[in-house]
Amino acid sequence: MGRPGRFQLADPRILPAEVQRALPGKAARPESVNFDEPPAKLLERLYREKRKRTFRKVIDTTDLLGKLDPAAVYDKCPAFKALLDDMLARAKAAGL
Repeated sequence: MGRPGRFQLADPRILPAEVQRALPGKAARPESVNFDEPPAKLLERLYREKRKRTFRKVIDTTDLLGKLDPAAVYDKCPAFKALLDDMLARAKAAGL
């Protein structure tokens, strides 16, 4: 769930336009496991092909996460939704 690439695919609007246009239809479900080309590998390939540079996991992920709409991740990533719902329920139960 928290690996580089999945959250970025949940809200592709934060990606560079040329990378957005090249995303395959399978990117619509960022939490689905793809052992051949997981999300981070997909982004590495698309950055190399479309931007002519590497996808720098730490730097690019940090930059992209600052633009991310948490509601988009919540809507597209069932595991993230379950985690957040559980955290909110625990916080409410604790009176926070």
